[in-house]
Amino acid sequence: MAQIERITENLQKPELDDRSYRVIRLPNKLEALLVHDPDTDKASAAVNVNVGNFSDEDDMPGMAHAVEHLLFMGTKKVSSIVIATLSGEANIDSIRCGGSTPRKTHTTST
Repeated sequence: MAQIERITENLQKPELDDRSYRVIRLPNKLEALLVHDPDTDKASAAVNVNVGNFSDEDDMPGMAHAVEHLLFMGTKKVSSIVIATLSGEANIDSIRCGGSTPRKTHTTST
């Protein structure tokens, strides 16, 4: 089984910030910033793909936007219903707890 690589735990932060931070690299090469806040009982996740509609080929407009939709389609292991529930799309409790699912394709990021 592939290992998760720890990139760093030494990130610059304000002195008053009591959260701990860690950057890891997953076996699929995805890098993630983990934040631990001892004063909260909530969790969240965010994904940023460093490609936006400025990266679309002239003959294939809309590809970055299509990728945005692919991120929430599901896989053999995780259904789109589970992803929608985890993202708050199908879970009213997440909205009650302050959750949201802002998804947007920008010029240079999605």
